[in-house]
Amino acid sequence: MQTTMDTDEGRQAFNEKRPANFTGALRRRGDAWEEPSEDAAKRLDDAYRSGEF
Repeated sequence: MQTTMDTDEGRQAFNEKRPANFTGALRRRGDAWEEPSEDAAKRLDDAYRSGEF
């Protein structure tokens, strides 16, 4: 349900006490994140391996 707009439609239909019109329309995805710098990638890797996250 996270990939479609049906969750929003279901919630809105419930609040308006009407039947839902599920379409299966996909959510629009945002722009991809930029690749981290080499230094930032190392810090993220170190933090991940330490169990901090």
